[in-house]
Amino acid sequence: MECYDGKGKYNLHRPSGIISPDNNNGGRGLNILVVDTNKMEVADVKVFDTYTDDAAFLQYMKKAPKHAVIILVTHDEITERLSNEGRQWFRLMGSNLIDNVGFRDAFVMVGQIGLEQKQAIEFHKKREHGGYSLPIEKKGCFSLPLGPLRDISQFMPKVTEYKMVIEKLDKCGLTTECGEDKFTAMVDTGDGDQRKPTICINGEIVLGERVNHAGRGFNVAVLSSTEKKVSTVTVFDTYEKDFHYQLNITANNSMDGKLTVVLQGSKGNTDAISLTPNEEVLSNGNTMTKFFTTNKDIGNVTAVALRYDKTANLLLGWAYPNAWSLMGLSLLEAEKHRMDQFCAYGKSVQNHGATSFGMMGTC
Repeated sequence: MECYDGKGKYNLHRPSGIISPDNNNGGRGLNILVVDTNKMEVADVKVFDTYTDDAAFLQYMKKAPKHAVIILVTHDEITERLSNEGRQWFRLMGSNLIDNVGFRDAFVMVGQIGLEQKQAIEFHKKREHGGYSLPIEKKGCFSLPLGPLRDISQFMPKVTEYKMVIEKLDKCGLTTECGEDKFTAMVDTGDGDQRKPTICINGEIVLGERVNHAGRGFNVAVLSSTEKKVSTVTVFDTYEKDFHYQLNITANNSMDGKLTVVLQGSKGNTDAISLTPNEEVLSNGNTMTKFFTTNKDIGNVTAVALRYDKTANLLLGWAYPNAWSLMGLSLLEAEKHRMDQFCAYGKSVQNHGATSFGMMGTC
């Protein structure tokens, strides 16, 4: 790749800097080149297999140089374990397409840490039905900076500090003193979501049901080794699980308007998901595909509810302006590797109406 900065060309190709089969330094997941913008050289080459885990990618990005240029290509599959936090890093590098990238899609991006969203150079191809996407190959030049840069510290996770309060508990519940050179301690993990955890140090409860916001995740008390006193308490809510779906709808006629979808499950429902025809929805004739992620565990999907609201002049050539006639409705549940079919054939969704479609086999 050659880059042009307005003054001259800089060749980024050097033997240790190219990801290629010959160098045997690429692999499944995110293949990344980090460019030193001062020297215009490749500073690092990394591969992160986000099909299995994105923890290494998150740790790396948090330590990446300020305003570094990131050249990224995907291989095979990246979305299986790419969390919301992982996708946020793409947005912080200027990406506008990362939320559209689905299972085994192809994606290429030239971004820069701190780049305003929609400023990255990026390309996306949906996978072919039942297989992989067609490859993406791009050549060209770009100038630096790639666009307006911003301070991303405001988008980074923050730890809320509380003024520490305590409750007394004699000897932390022990029946005897521990001794002059020791300290007493009691820890209790709590009981599921019914009772919060508790940490007691030297006769003082420093984290608990009513003390310092004990809760889900890591509950941490830092003890001074010299003073044998608790200096800080922190709760890190490390719970984050994403659920990935791909919705496929085939109809007799084009959709004239806005469609909202709610997945109904054994543990509850998702929030309403918009399928207004735009760059986020892959539309091919009368077939629509939408890939989306939720962080709500709804259990086993039992039905899909569609609401159709007609909006004139969005598209042309309506066959049925006040009803949307369906031929097929399916949902890929990525985590379960399962394709669900719904009882939609021959049914219509009326304008300004919501219709629920149950699982095939319960029609």
